[in-house]
Amino acid sequence: MKKIFNVIIVFSLLFTACSNNDRSKELEAEKNEILKQKNELVAQMEKMKEDLAFYKRADTNLNFLSSRMKGLKAKIVTNYGDIEVGFDPYKAPITCFAFIERAANGFYDNLKFHRIMANFMIQGGDPNSKDNDP
Repeated sequence: MKKIFNVIIVFSLLFTACSNNDRSKELEAEKNEILKQKNELVAQMEKMKEDLAFYKRADTNLNFLSSRMKGLKAKIVTNYGDIEVGFDPYKAPITCFAFIERAANGFYDNLKFHRIMANFMIQGGDPNSKDNDP
């Protein structure tokens, strides 16, 4: 009986040691996963800080750009008369800048307006409409 009891104790200790070893491996794997997630979060936070700094600079640059465009007007010369265009750079600074920059570089020269609504809007700007082929 004593021999059987000793054998049972030995096997119990072996199984306990094995299960502790398995649990240690599980805990180590969980720890590694948590560290990996932590490092990913730290990297994301750094990226967000960089993005925030970029947007703060962009906001400053847009305010400067808007102040430089304030009061600018463009004249669109057509076969049916001239159209004066005003800009609101504080509401749409990028759109205003894009129009002014393209106009200054000849993008709109000889373009055809394909949609006209009196006292409301005109639509054009397709560079493929410069010839007479619709």
